[in-house]
Amino acid sequence: MPNEIFDLIIIGAGPSGLFTALQIEKDLKLLILEKSEVPAQKLLLSAKWRGNVTNRTADESHYSPKGKVFVKKAFEHYGVSDFLSFLENHHLAFHEEDFWRILLDHGAKEFQQCLLTKLQEKKIPIHFGESPETIQKNQYFEISTHRWTYFSKNLLIATGSKSVPSLWSSDLATQVAQQFHLCYEPFYPALVGFETEKDLSSLSWSSLIAKGELWIDHKKVFEQTGPILFTHRWLSGPVIFNASLRLTEEQRKKNLIELKVIIKKQDITKRFLWYLGFKQNKLNTYLFTTRILKTRDFTEAKVCGWGIHCEELDETFQSTKIPWLFFIGEAVNITGETGGFNLQRCWTSATCCSNYFSV
Repeated sequence: MPNEIFDLIIIGAGPSGLFTALQIEKDLKLLILEKSEVPAQKLLLSAKWRGNVTNRTADESHYSPKGKVFVKKAFEHYGVSDFLSFLENHHLAFHEEDFWRILLDHGAKEFQQCLLTKLQEKKIPIHFGESPETIQKNQYFEISTHRWTYFSKNLLIATGSKSVPSLWSSDLATQVAQQFHLCYEPFYPALVGFETEKDLSSLSWSSLIAKGELWIDHKKVFEQTGPILFTHRWLSGPVIFNASLRLTEEQRKKNLIELKVIIKKQDITKRFLWYLGFKQNKLNTYLFTTRILKTRDFTEAKVCGWGIHCEELDETFQSTKIPWLFFIGEAVNITGETGGFNLQRCWTSATCCSNYFSV
């Protein structure tokens, strides 16, 4: 028998893992294993260190289609107002900006430090530079790293996904899913730019506010109004990122994927007007259409799409097939749009999960 048995081991010290650990009210023996040397690094990327923590409009409509029902149930228990109360209770000031984004007054670094301070107060250890080499389930979960073999009654996979490789991204969630025969779909790059058929070099590094419509086989699958950025042969910006979230792996292989950009008279720029061949701004709306050739890869993806099927998990994010095995965060198929929706997802899923250990 092992000498030391943890009540819960959390693999991954990103926002999801830290939120879960902090919100467990019971006095349990916890341990966090983190692959890198710095926790919650991805949190610092939010709005370029400014900390876009949530969005006033966050509901199931802003998340990947197959996770909508699951997200709706989770948000009915813990939504935006609950997350804002969490921030207030931790003395983190925030404000609202354009497109209903909620940002921290003092940036993401303050949030990161707050989480680490609370972990220290609760005396929850983090072992940095450790990631599982093998995971086995016998009487307990046995998690072996290059340093040690740990034993735990419960195991939470909160490792994120393959996005942002420079920040120690991981495919551990799908490896564990394969090992335990859970249904999942391979990660694909989400919230990324599109390569276009048309040459956009004359518009490089310009932007405007417009409605973007994504069409597949002559059917409109998504539309949204907001900022669109032009870079050589690439389209970028929030509207494009959110459109990329709606493309499944199967749809990405189709030849007929089009993007229609509809610009109102008051929003069109001189540069774009000239690109369309107009000398004067006379029309009420302008239309630009181009075929999408491909999306950017994992190196530029802000998050990944797909992951563990929601049908594999109960309302506390525990596997319905493997008792005491949990998955949260980006590892689960509930990826959100850019604009604060993914951190809200992290907090909501972590709160639901922590309830299991708090009763």
